[in-house]
Amino acid sequence: MEDITKDLIARAYTCACSHGFHEKDLSVEHYLMLVLSEIGEAIEADRKVLHSDVERYLDESKFGADVYDRDTRSPFEKYIKDSVEDELADVCIRLYDMCGALCIEPRVEYDTMEADFQEIFGEDTFCERMYYLSRLLCSTSGVVDDDGTDECLPQVIGSSLSFLFALAKGMGIDLMRHIEWKMRYNEERPYKNGKKY
Repeated sequence: MEDITKDLIARAYTCACSHGFHEKDLSVEHYLMLVLSEIGEAIEADRKVLHSDVERYLDESKFGADVYDRDTRSPFEKYIKDSVEDELADVCIRLYDMCGALCIEPRVEYDTMEADFQEIFGEDTFCERMYYLSRLLCSTSGVVDDDGTDECLPQVIGSSLSFLFALAKGMGIDLMRHIEWKMRYNEERPYKNGKKY
C-alpha cells in the first residue's frame, strides 16, 4: 500500500507542477484551505444530490475522448464531474499534491472493514462527517518546522486519507477509480485550470 500512496503523490504533484500550481512556495495553511474548499464542494454536491452515473460514463466513453475535450462536453464532464464522488476524489488529490509539495509520506489505510466504518461514523450525516474531516485537518500542532511542515502533519494527512477511503467504502464508492478518472481529467486541463491559483 505504501507504493500506491507514493505513486498517487508523485502523479498529483507532477500534474500540479506541470499546470503551474507550484511556481512559488506556499504555506501549509494555503494548502489546507484548498483542501477544505474541496470538502465544501463535496457538501454542496451532496446537498444537490449530485452523484456520478458510472454506467453511462463507461458506456459513452467507449466511443471517444472520455475525460477532457476542449470543444465538446466529454462523458466525464457529463456523468462524473462535480458529483459527490468526484469532489471526494478532489479532496484526496489535493492531499496527495500537498504531500508532494511538502515531501510528506503519510501512512494510509486503504482497506477498512464494514465494522470499522460503523464504529467511525455511526449514524452521522454526510455533512457531519465532512465537519469531522475538516476538524481533523485543522488539528495540526501549529509548530511549523524549517521545511514548512508541521510535526504532526504526516499523521493528520494519513488519517484524513484513511478516513476518506473508509467513508467512500461505506457509501459504496470506488474512490480509487474516481481518483484515477479525475487525475486523467486534470492532466488534460489548461494551465492552472483557468484559475488564479
